[in-house]
Amino acid sequence: QSKINMTNNDTQKKDTRKKARYWWCVFYPGDSAPEDWKEKLQATGIPAEVITHDKDTDPDPETGEQVAKKLHAHLIWAYSGPNTPAAADAIAVDF
Repeated sequence: QSKINMTNNDTQKKDTRKKARYWWCVFYPGDSAPEDWKEKLQATGIPAEVITHDKDTDPDPETGEQVAKKLHAHLIWAYSGPNTPAAADAIAVDF
């Protein structure tokens, strides 16, 4: 069987992010992240720090009252030198 790769201009958007040493993302443990996210992160061998919290608030659009955001985590990781967005995405996609 042959495989046909179909593309068009809409799907070939250029990634305008530049190489960087430090990358970050926000994720939701128990929601968007796999249950074994800590093990997966450790298995990469890439130095990283995670802050998990649920103390942030946002105003309710209808009442204006402050409402707690759900539990979320801020993840930052560092490569030994500049790395591509694709390499960073390989880490962030699991979260």
